[in-house]
Amino acid sequence: NNNNNTDDLELAWQTLDTARVILERCDEKQQQASSSSSSSSSSAATTASNDGGDDKKQDDDRLKNAMLLGKVRARMGDVCMESDNFEQAHEEYNNALKVYQSALPADDRRIAGAYTDMAVTCLFQKNTPKAIEHYRKAAEVFRLRIVNSFARMAASLNQTDEQIKQEAEKGGDHTVTASSSSSSSNSSSSSSSSNTSR
Repeated sequence: NNNNNTDDLELAWQTLDTARVILERCDEKQQQASSSSSSSSSSAATTASNDGGDDKKQDDDRLKNAMLLGKVRARMGDVCMESDNFEQAHEEYNNALKVYQSALPADDRRIAGAYTDMAVTCLFQKNTPKAIEHYRKAAEVFRLRIVNSFARMAASLNQTDEQIKQEAEKGGDHTVTASSSSSSSNSSSSSSSSNTSR
Protein backbone atom coordinates (compact mmCIF):
# COMPACT_ATOMS: atom_id res chain seq x y z
CA ASN A 1 0.00 0.00 0.00
CA ASN A 2 2.83 2.39 0.83
CA ASN A 3 4.46 1.63 -2.50
CA ASN A 4 1.19 2.24 -4.33
CA ASN A 5 0.73 5.53 -2.49
CA THR A 6 4.27 6.58 -3.39
CA ASP A 7 3.68 5.68 -7.02
CA ASP A 8 0.45 7.71 -7.05
CA LEU A 9 2.16 10.73 -5.56
CA GLU A 10 5.03 10.44 -8.05
CA LEU A 11 2.57 10.22 -10.94
CA ALA A 12 0.61 13.22 -9.60
CA TRP A 13 3.83 15.21 -9.30
CA GLN A 14 4.93 14.38 -12.85
CA THR A 15 1.52 15.31 -14.25
CA LEU A 16 1.39 18.60 -12.36
CA ASP A 17 4.98 19.46 -13.29
CA THR A 18 4.18 18.85 -16.96
CA ALA A 19 1.18 21.16 -16.66
CA ARG A 20 3.40 23.77 -15.00
CA VAL A 21 5.87 23.70 -17.89
CA ILE A 22 3.09 24.05 -20.47
CA LEU A 23 1.44 26.94 -18.64
CA GLU A 24 4.73 28.79 -18.14
CA ARG A 25 5.52 28.46 -21.85
CA CYS A 26 2.03 29.73 -22.69
CA ASP A 27 2.61 32.71 -20.42
CA GLU A 28 5.91 33.48 -22.15
CA LYS A 29 4.22 33.36 -25.57
CA GLN A 30 1.40 35.60 -24.35
CA GLN A 31 3.90 38.13 -23.02
CA GLN A 32 5.73 38.15 -26.34
CA ALA A 33 2.46 38.58 -28.25
CA SER A 34 1.42 41.39 -25.92
CA SER A 35 4.72 43.25 -26.34
CA SER A 36 4.66 42.91 -30.15
CA SER A 37 1.02 44.05 -30.23
CA SER A 38 1.75 47.12 -28.13
CA SER A 39 4.71 48.08 -30.33
CA SER A 40 2.63 47.89 -33.51
CA SER A 41 -0.56 49.44 -32.10
CA SER A 42 0.56 52.99 -33.05
CA SER A 43 0.54 52.25 -36.79
CA ALA A 44 -2.95 53.50 -37.67
CA ALA A 45 -5.73 55.26 -35.80
CA THR A 46 -8.41 53.30 -37.62
CA THR A 47 -7.36 50.08 -35.91
CA ALA A 48 -7.46 51.55 -32.41
CA SER A 49 -10.77 49.99 -31.49
CA ASN A 50 -9.75 46.57 -32.80
CA ASP A 51 -6.45 46.76 -30.94
CA GLY A 52 -8.36 47.55 -27.76
CA GLY A 53 -10.46 44.44 -28.22
CA ASP A 54 -7.38 42.32 -28.91
CA ASP A 55 -5.63 43.73 -25.84
CA LYS A 56 -8.60 42.87 -23.64
CA LYS A 57 -8.67 39.31 -24.98
CA GLN A 58 -4.94 38.95 -24.34
CA ASP A 59 -5.37 40.24 -20.78
CA ASP A 60 -8.22 37.79 -20.18
CA ASP A 61 -6.14 34.91 -21.56
CA ARG A 62 -3.18 35.82 -19.37
CA LEU A 63 -5.41 36.03 -16.30
CA LYS A 64 -6.90 32.58 -17.00
CA ASN A 65 -3.41 31.17 -17.55
CA ALA A 66 -2.19 32.71 -14.30
CA MET A 67 -5.12 31.23 -12.37
CA LEU A 68 -4.35 27.78 -13.75
CA LEU A 69 -0.64 28.12 -13.06
CA GLY A 70 -1.28 29.25 -9.48
CA LYS A 71 -3.63 26.34 -8.92
CA VAL A 72 -1.11 23.87 -10.34
CA ARG A 73 1.62 25.26 -8.07
CA ALA A 74 -0.68 24.95 -5.05
CA ARG A 75 -1.54 21.34 -5.93
CA MET A 76 2.18 20.59 -6.25
CA GLY A 77 2.49 21.90 -2.71
CA ASP A 78 -0.29 19.53 -1.64
CA VAL A 79 1.60 16.58 -3.14
CA CYS A 80 4.70 17.61 -1.21
CA MET A 81 2.65 17.78 1.99
CA GLU A 82 1.39 14.23 1.38
CA SER A 83 5.00 13.16 0.94
CA ASP A 84 5.99 14.90 4.20
CA ASN A 85 8.30 17.16 2.19
CA PHE A 86 7.27 20.31 4.05
CA GLU A 87 10.14 22.52 2.93
CA GLN A 88 9.37 21.83 -0.74
CA ALA A 89 5.68 22.34 -0.05
CA HIS A 90 6.42 25.77 1.40
CA GLU A 91 8.35 26.66 -1.74
CA GLU A 92 5.53 25.54 -4.03
CA TYR A 93 2.89 27.45 -2.04
CA ASN A 94 5.16 30.48 -2.20
CA ASN A 95 5.37 30.07 -5.99
CA ALA A 96 1.58 29.95 -6.14
CA LEU A 97 1.45 33.11 -4.01
CA LYS A 98 3.76 34.96 -6.42
CA VAL A 99 1.58 34.00 -9.38
CA TYR A 100 -1.60 35.15 -7.61
CA GLN A 101 -0.03 38.42 -6.47
CA SER A 102 1.06 39.22 -10.02
CA ALA A 103 -2.41 38.73 -11.48
CA LEU A 104 -5.01 39.34 -8.76
CA PRO A 105 -6.09 42.26 -6.55
CA ALA A 106 -4.49 42.39 -3.12
CA ASP A 107 -7.71 41.34 -1.34
CA ASP A 108 -8.27 38.13 -3.32
CA ARG A 109 -8.99 35.09 -1.13
CA ARG A 110 -6.53 32.92 -3.10
CA ILE A 111 -3.68 35.09 -1.85
CA ALA A 112 -4.87 34.57 1.72
CA GLY A 113 -5.18 30.84 1.03
CA ALA A 114 -1.57 30.66 -0.14
CA TYR A 115 -0.39 32.39 3.05
CA THR A 116 -2.43 29.92 5.11
CA ASP A 117 -0.95 26.94 3.28
CA MET A 118 2.55 28.27 3.89
CA ALA A 119 1.73 28.71 7.59
CA VAL A 120 0.69 25.07 7.85
CA THR A 121 4.01 23.91 6.38
CA CYS A 122 5.81 26.02 8.97
CA LEU A 123 3.82 24.42 11.78
CA PHE A 124 4.87 20.96 10.57
CA GLN A 125 8.47 22.18 10.61
CA LYS A 126 8.04 23.46 14.19
CA ASN A 127 8.62 27.01 12.98
CA THR A 128 5.83 28.70 14.93
CA PRO A 129 7.03 32.34 14.56
CA LYS A 130 7.11 32.02 10.76
CA ALA A 131 3.67 30.37 10.78
CA ILE A 132 2.26 33.26 12.83
CA GLU A 133 3.77 35.70 10.34
CA HIS A 134 2.01 33.95 7.44
CA TYR A 135 -1.29 33.79 9.35
CA ARG A 136 -1.07 37.52 10.05
CA LYS A 137 -0.54 38.24 6.37
CA ALA A 138 -3.56 36.07 5.52
CA ALA A 139 -5.62 37.94 8.13
CA GLU A 140 -4.53 41.25 6.60
CA VAL A 141 -5.78 40.10 3.20
CA PHE A 142 -9.16 39.20 4.70
CA ARG A 143 -9.29 42.52 6.58
CA LEU A 144 -8.63 44.38 3.33
CA ARG A 145 -11.30 42.29 1.62
CA ILE A 146 -13.87 43.28 4.28
CA VAL A 147 -12.92 46.97 4.03
CA ASN A 148 -13.22 46.94 0.24
CA SER A 149 -16.55 45.09 0.41
CA PHE A 150 -17.99 47.75 2.73
CA ALA A 151 -16.61 50.49 0.46
CA ARG A 152 -18.28 48.95 -2.59
CA MET A 153 -21.51 48.54 -0.65
CA ALA A 154 -21.45 52.18 0.48
CA ALA A 155 -20.76 53.36 -3.07
CA SER A 156 -23.66 51.29 -4.35
CA LEU A 157 -26.01 52.70 -1.70
CA ASN A 158 -24.91 56.27 -2.46
CA GLN A 159 -25.52 55.69 -6.15
CA THR A 160 -28.97 54.29 -5.37
CA ASP A 161 -29.81 57.32 -3.18
CA GLU A 162 -28.70 59.66 -5.96
CA GLN A 163 -30.90 57.85 -8.47
CA ILE A 164 -33.88 58.09 -6.09
CA LYS A 165 -33.33 61.84 -5.68
CA GLN A 166 -33.11 62.33 -9.43
CA GLU A 167 -36.32 60.37 -9.99
CA ALA A 168 -38.04 62.38 -7.24
CA GLU A 169 -36.92 65.64 -8.81
CA LYS A 170 -38.19 64.50 -12.21
CA GLY A 171 -41.51 63.54 -10.63
CA GLY A 172 -41.76 66.94 -8.94
CA ASP A 173 -41.13 68.72 -12.24
CA HIS A 174 -43.91 66.72 -13.89
CA THR A 175 -46.30 67.57 -11.05
CA VAL A 176 -45.58 71.29 -11.28
CA THR A 177 -46.05 71.22 -15.04
CA ALA A 178 -49.31 69.34 -14.76
CA SER A 179 -50.73 71.64 -12.07
CA SER A 180 -49.72 74.79 -13.96
CA SER A 181 -51.32 73.55 -17.17
CA SER A 182 -54.45 72.61 -15.24
CA SER A 183 -54.72 76.02 -13.62
CA SER A 184 -54.18 77.80 -16.93
CA SER A 185 -56.91 75.76 -18.58
CA ASN A 186 -59.27 76.50 -15.70
CA SER A 187 -58.60 80.22 -15.94
CA SER A 188 -59.12 80.24 -19.70
CA SER A 189 -62.39 78.36 -19.38
CA SER A 190 -63.68 80.75 -16.71
CA SER A 191 -62.81 83.79 -18.80
CA SER A 192 -64.60 82.36 -21.81
CA SER A 193 -67.70 81.64 -19.77
CA SER A 194 -67.76 85.22 -18.47
CA ASN A 195 -67.49 86.58 -22.01
CA THR A 196 -70.42 84.38 -23.08
CA SER A 197 -72.63 85.61 -20.25
CA ARG A 198 -71.98 89.23 -21.32
